[in-house]
Formats: sequence, C-alpha cells, structure tokens
Amino acid sequence: MTELKSIVDFGDYFKEKYFDDYMVRYFQYHVREPSKILYMLNNEHQDEKVEEVYSLSKTIWQHIVELNNRSNKRRALRVSHYKFLFESIDQQLLLMNRIAERETNWILYPLFVLARELVKVTSHMTKVLKMNSSYIERCGRSVHRSFTLCLNDRNPIKKENRRSGVYMFINLEFKIYHWLENRDMVKNLVKVVKSRQEDRFEPLMSCEKSLCSKYNAQEVTYNYYMGQYYGCIENDYETAFIYLNRALFGCDTQYLTQMNQILILLVPFGLLSRRIFVGDPLMLQIYDKYMNLNKISNEGYGTHQWMCNKYYHSIIKCYQTGNLTKFDNILSNREFEIFFLKNGVYVAMQLLRERILLRLVELVYQINGNASILPFELILIGMKIQSNSENESISESINELECELACLISKGLIKGYLSHGNKCMVVSKTNPFPKLSSK
Repeated sequence: MTELKSIVDFGDYFKEKYFDDYMVRYFQYHVREPSKILYMLNNEHQDEKVEEVYSLSKTIWQHIVELNNRSNKRRALRVSHYKFLFESIDQQLLLMNRIAERETNWILYPLFVLARELVKVTSHMTKVLKMNSSYIERCGRSVHRSFTLCLNDRNPIKKENRRSGVYMFINLEFKIYHWLENRDMVKNLVKVVKSRQEDRFEPLMSCEKSLCSKYNAQEVTYNYYMGQYYGCIENDYETAFIYLNRALFGCDTQYLTQMNQILILLVPFGLLSRRIFVGDPLMLQIYDKYMNLNKISNEGYGTHQWMCNKYYHSIIKCYQTGNLTKFDNILSNREFEIFFLKNGVYVAMQLLRERILLRLVELVYQINGNASILPFELILIGMKIQSNSENESISESINELECELACLISKGLIKGYLSHGNKCMVVSKTNPFPKLSSK
C-alpha cells in the first residue's frame, strides 16, 4: 500500500506571508528530499519570480536524486554536480532577494536558509573538491546583497522591518571573509554595523534584540566572530573578552567543539584583559567528555576538539607561577608556534610574556618581605632557579631585565621607578601592582 504524502502548496507561503518547517526544509539541499512531502505550486495568480524559485528547486532536487542513484561517482561527476548546485542556488538567492524587496520580515529566515545553503555548497567546492576560490568571492557578493537588503529597509513599522535579520547575514559574511583571509573586508563590515548602531535617527538594534535572539546559535556565532575581530585584528582584548564571554555562556554544553574554539581565544584574552584564568577546569571537562565519547562510540575525535587543554594548560601554569623560562620554551616550540599563528593569538601570546614577567616580579616582591626596594639580581635569581642555567652573562641579563621592567612601569603595570646606578627597582609602598581596570 502506497503511503500518503503531505501536500504543500509552495505559493501559499508568499500569499499568506508566513513560513514553516516545510518551507525551510524545501531549501535545505544538503539533506535528501523529504519522501513524505509533495510540493506543488498553484499557478493561479502566482508571481513569476516565485514560479522560477519553485522550478529551480524541482530541478535541483531532481539533480540530487540522480546523483544519489549513480553507482559511479567519479570526481569529474561530483565537480559538475556541485557547479550546477552553485549556479542554481545562486540564481535562487538572487530571485529571493528580489521577492524580499517587497516583503516584510516574515521572509528573512527562509532567505537566510537559502543563503546558508549557498555557503555550504561553496565550502564543499573549495575545501573538499579544491575548486577555484572565485566561487567564494561570488558567494560573498550574493550573501552581501541579502545583508544590504536587510540593512537598508526603511519600513517604519518595527515589527515588519527586515533590519532585524542583519546579524544572521553578517555571520555568513564573517565566515566567507575568514575563508578568504581578508581582514579589510571584516573591518569594513564591522565599521558599517557600528556606524548604523550609533545612528542618531534610526539606530540598528543590538544582536540580542534582533532575530538572532530566536536562534541561539546565531547569537553565539556573532559574539564569537566579534570577539575574534577585536582580539585578533584590533588587539582590543577587553572588548574581545566581553564578546567571547557572552559566546561561551550562550553556547550549549553539548557543543563541545564550539566551546573549545571559543576558549582558544578566550583563555589568552582573559589573561591579558582581566588576569582571569578562564576555562582551566572547563578545558579539562571538555577533554574528559570527549575521551568518554571516544571510548563509548569507538570513534576517533582527533586532537582538535581538546587542543585548548593541550596547548593552554601549561601556559596557565606558567602564568600562575611566573615561570618565564618555561613559557619562552613553549613559545619556541614549533608545534605551539604554528597553533598560535593559525588561531590568530600569536601577538597575544607575545604580550602575555610580559604579564608572566610581572607575575614573577610580584612573587619575588612577596618573598622579599614586600620591601619597596627590589634588587635586579633578586629577580634574576628567580629566573636562574627556573632555568637551572648559570652560563648567561649577569651584566647582559641585568640590562635586558631593566628594559623589560621599564616597559612594565611605562604601561602602568608596576608603580615605581628604576635606579640604574643601584641596579634596583623602587616600587610604591601602597599599591605597587595595580589591578587592571575592567569596563
């Protein structure tokens, strides 16, 4: 007996101005066509662009089914298939943008889903099939049209205004520019959004008050990319910490890979901006949970899920103990260096070195009975104990240390002054090591 299918009139969505899971599923080409749903289009009084979108969807699904039924799936066939998918979805997105120009914000999520499908197809083409990066640039231009369509909506009725969907398309653009490694485009995008948020007459709502508030993953993604922008591009670690902290607390605990990715940035930025040991117990929890999942499912999760614990646990210990020698050895390790460079935190790690030196000076100051006069040789003894080395020239070491201490004083991390003649540092008796101010 043939199972009855649910019949869905695609045109009703545009007539009634609404969407549901059936409409969203119709644009999700990375999954197979739902077998229990029959999509149709009543041609009576129907818009031509809607007919084109419907016709393209039917063609795309037919193409996907044909590929799935092929026993021989050579690379040439897959390349041809994904080229067809890209061109068809790109054309669909263009048509949906034109339709959305005269629609209210009901159409935003279906439009976003279609744009996201184009991004997924582009990702597969460039990362798996190693095709030309020009597809990423074309994808970026198409998604940017959707972003502009939302940003420039002047509908005075806030409940119908499309500007509430801006941040969802920003997330897609962030991802695309990240693939292209184009920092200038990221800067321009953030600059545009910031200027609109500060507009005197029609300020853009915050991410928390936009459509993203209904889709937690989108809010987390936006906060992550903004934290990455401020920390890795602008070197504003305080602002980066705020965004990344929101992303971490908004992330569901079942998404361990995403939490780990947030922590890769949050740990060094937290140390630099707040002197907070962010996530050390959390990193261990992520590691333990992944190891348990690995044992249960017998699947290899690889090292990237727990690399935050692997690379940062020893860094945090260096920070806590002021072990400058061990930290220098870590930074000189090629594996660690590559990891920090790939994740955009190499500059932050270099700045973290002076904070570890600061911690060492604090510990020596305490050992010296909190005396306001701190001889350079006493700090060097602490370094010698850490390195177990006595081969270095004392005079050269003192000169180098004096320069580093001068930097700490100039940045306000130590209140005091240097006495070159007496080879010592005189620190304030009241507050020699000021706490970092937080916003």
